[in-house]
Amino acid sequence: MAKTIRKGLLFGIRMPSFKDRLTEDDIQLLVKEVLRKAEKGKVVAP
Repeated sequence: MAKTIRKGLLFGIRMPSFKDRLTEDDIQLLVKEVLRKAEKGKVVAP
């Protein structure tokens, strides 16, 4: 998930790359938060 956020590529589908806008710590925090919410069955709002 972190690689997808950094590079902006998921299974050949392009999305914006955030490597220049987010620090590595921010990316890891984002991944951790998404996984935490997913584990509890919460909807992850865009």
